[in-house]
Amino acid sequence: MSFTVQVFSAFTAVPANLRESTSFEPSSCSLFYSWQWFENLFNNALVHENEEPRIYFVLDSNQQPVVALFCLAQPSSRTLRSMTNFYSLAYGVVVLQSHCAQQAISSLVEYITQEQPRWQKVELLLTQDHDPETTGFVTALKAKQFSVNAFFQYENWFLKLNGEDFTSYYQSLSSKLRNTIKRKEKKLAKEHSYDIKLIKEGEALEQGIAGFVTVYNQSWKKPEPYPDFMPSFIRLCADLGILRLGVLTIGQQPVAAQLWITFQSTSTIYKLAYDGNYKVYSVGSILSHFMFKHSIDEDKVTLIDYGIGSEAYKRDWMRSVQNVQGVEAFNLRTVKGLGLASKQKVISLLKTAKS
Repeated sequence: MSFTVQVFSAFTAVPANLRESTSFEPSSCSLFYSWQWFENLFNNALVHENEEPRIYFVLDSNQQPVVALFCLAQPSSRTLRSMTNFYSLAYGVVVLQSHCAQQAISSLVEYITQEQPRWQKVELLLTQDHDPETTGFVTALKAKQFSVNAFFQYENWFLKLNGEDFTSYYQSLSSKLRNTIKRKEKKLAKEHSYDIKLIKEGEALEQGIAGFVTVYNQSWKKPEPYPDFMPSFIRLCADLGILRLGVLTIGQQPVAAQLWITFQSTSTIYKLAYDGNYKVYSVGSILSHFMFKHSIDEDKVTLIDYGIGSEAYKRDWMRSVQNVQGVEAFNLRTVKGLGLASKQKVISLLKTAKS
C-alpha cells in the first residue's frame, strides 16, 4: 500500500475532512489525542513566538487519513517536538486506521527524516512504552540513524474497579482516611452550612468555572501561567458531554473544586484544588469522597485515572501505578545532532556513576 504525507503549519490550514477525522468521539477516541484538545492547547496555553504548529497526516491510496501527529517546530534549533506542555496528560501517534497504522508510521518517519533543513532533534513527551504505534515511530527513527534516549518523566496512578460499587471500594481504603473524612465532614456540618454541586453543562457552567478559578487562586498552587486555558478547557469538556466539575461551597464561598473528565467507562481526575483557609475541614477529601461515589455508582466507570504526578494523596485512593516517559532522538547524520547525542551519553554515564 502506498502512502502520502501532508503537513500543515497552522490549524486553520487543515482541511475540514482531516479535522473531522481527528475530532473527539466519546466511544472511540481519547480526548488527549483529539483535534479539539490540541487546538485548544495551542490557542490558549502555548507560547507562539519561538514555535509553530506542524501537523502531519498520512493518507492511504484512497486519500483517507491513516495516522496523524501533532507537533511543534522550533525552526531556529531545528527541533521537532510533541505538542505538549504541563497541561497535557498523554501523547502519541493518533491512529485513524489501525490495520495499516504501522506501515503509515514508517512512511511518516521516512518523510520527517528527509525534510530540509534536517531536524537535529525529535522529542516526544508523555508517552507510554506499551503504546505500539508510538513505539513503532521511535523504532523507525532508530532505523534512520537517530540516537534514541528514553527517560522517566512521571508516575501515573490509577484504579481498576472489578465490578465494585462505591461502598465496597471505599471499605478497601485505609481506615485512617475513612475515619478522617467521617470526622471532618461531621465537624464541617456542625460548624457551617455547606453544599456540593456537580456541574456537567447548562446554566450553572459559568458559575462553576468562576468557582473553580476562585478556589484555585486561593489554593496552595502556583497561579495559572495561562489563565484562559482552564476556563476554555472546562467549556470544551461541557460541549463534548464529558465534564464532571465538582464544587464544594461553604455558605456562598467556593472552597474546593475538582475537574473530572468521564468517557469510555473511565474517569480522569484532571485538576483539583482547595482553599487553604479551610484545610482544617479536609474539604478536598470530602469533595473527593463525593466525586468518587458519583463516578463509581452513577457513571459506572471501570477505571479512574489520577493523571500524572507522585503526590502522596493519590496513593490513598489508587491501587496501581505505571511510568510515563519521554523520548528524545538525535539525528546522527548532522553535526549538531551528533554533538547532542554525544552530550546526552556523557550525562547518562555521569548519572550512572553517581548512582
